[in-house]
Amino acid sequence: MKKLLAALLALGFLALLGCGETKEGEAPTTQAPISEASTLQASMTEEPFTLDPNRPVTIMEPLQGGPMLYTFPGENGKLGLINQDGELVSPPQYEPPNTWNYSAEFLVDAKYSYDADGRVNGITLQRGARGEAFVHYTLDGESRLVEGFPENSDRYAFADDSLYSYQNEGTGTILDADQKPLYTTRPGEEIIVLYPVPYHLQVMGLVVQDAAGNVVTAVDKYGKPMPTKAEAQFFMAGYAGLFCKLQNGKWTTINLRQFMDPSREGHDAAAMVVAEDWLIVATGPNFESMAIEEVFAVDWDGSRIDNCLLAPFISKNWLRTAGEQGPNYFWVEHEGKRGYVNTKGDWLFVE
Repeated sequence: MKKLLAALLALGFLALLGCGETKEGEAPTTQAPISEASTLQASMTEEPFTLDPNRPVTIMEPLQGGPMLYTFPGENGKLGLINQDGELVSPPQYEPPNTWNYSAEFLVDAKYSYDADGRVNGITLQRGARGEAFVHYTLDGESRLVEGFPENSDRYAFADDSLYSYQNEGTGTILDADQKPLYTTRPGEEIIVLYPVPYHLQVMGLVVQDAAGNVVTAVDKYGKPMPTKAEAQFFMAGYAGLFCKLQNGKWTTINLRQFMDPSREGHDAAAMVVAEDWLIVATGPNFESMAIEEVFAVDWDGSRIDNCLLAPFISKNWLRTAGEQGPNYFWVEHEGKRGYVNTKGDWLFVE
């Protein structure tokens, strides 16, 4: 699992610089050449998909609300796009991310873009044998070719957009962006870096946990108090196996190390699904990748439960989510159907 998470830290870098696709030694043009394989995409650009602003709450409502685009895996191995209503925006034609593959000649990724307020405003995908063609979609489904370059695998880019720092391997003082102290740990307390669930390289904040596992204080990535909502927010602490839930100002934590067998070298436990009332845990030996031996559901107290609504879809394969804006929508292949389901097991989109 450590290697898996380490690989996920290796992100390809996208340069969204203009409207044209350029070749080495050439100046950017106003429009990049479109290959035969992208004729469908070209027609979609001419007749963009539009959304009705008067629609009610959507089928696959994103965390930020409003319109959204989600990728899905096609049977051809490529990525397609759907919107928040489970409607097809693009058939599968884009390269799936390979950031986990250290041997890849070129790194390929599918990445959301953001506005000045930090809200998702589009997504960029790559197409071609080397991921050399970059296509950006705005949330209304309109697309255009943009300038970019595939990241060579020996030049991994690491990002940390946090505006705080802390000292001494998890203890010490949390500092804000102006290097002013916010909190100094007491004996037995530990500073833990929070990442989102599902995991991707975007620091969400810090929590200070005492020796009993209680959250003492928490700040967001700007050094301000962690905002709380009525909806549950989920975070994870890197390699520590610690998962946190913040809801209505209350923190709940669970450490998956309790499900590891200490008598077995390399035995690991990981969260396959994290939901408001339960988690689906997978255990097994961890070497190059985790070989799943057992899958089961637990509540946030760590007690096993048998009433998980995703039970019909649980297997020894990892459940893929719809991404950071759709962490509670899961891609499943069950009884001849391929699509997204929610935590209640309802089908939201079927390919």
